[in-house]
Amino acid sequence: LSVPDLLLQAVEEANQRIAKRMEERPECRGMGTTVVVAVVNGAQFWVAHVGDSRAYLLRDGNLRQITTDHSFVNELVRLGMLSREQAARDPRRNVVTRALGSGTVVVPDIQQELLLAGDLVLLCSDGLNTMLGDKRISDLLAAPSKTLEEICERLVAAAVAVVVEAVADL
Repeated sequence: LSVPDLLLQAVEEANQRIAKRMEERPECRGMGTTVVVAVVNGAQFWVAHVGDSRAYLLRDGNLRQITTDHSFVNELVRLGMLSREQAARDPRRNVVTRALGSGTVVVPDIQQELLLAGDLVLLCSDGLNTMLGDKRISDLLAAPSKTLEEICERLVAAAVAVVVEAVADL
């Protein structure tokens, strides 16, 4: 199987398992989840996603969102009905239009990219990007680090700090 076929198969399997669990446990009905997954083979990189979990590529200090959110407000942005700034504050920003567990069939977006020396790839849930925003994520990824683990710890700590500050302000 090709990498895209393997990614499609993995997402379909996850969707089926979640749907089965929802059938077995009525309290889980109506729930779903997002997914972002990547495969790297040499300089080739594939990403599959469903929902508003994201993949980013940091290259030469520039952060680029690879995935496109499957969300209600992103559709409004795409149609020119909301700006990115309005979408970030819109109360419907967490309404996803595609999710695992939302139906018997889910179709992930699958993309292929070329990786260059020095590139960093970040896979994250909306819990990170909504807390920090792309500029802060870019700054944290670009800051000097010894390990990828250190970068991840820095990202999580920054997101937690935002939440703690918001709770303290209540």
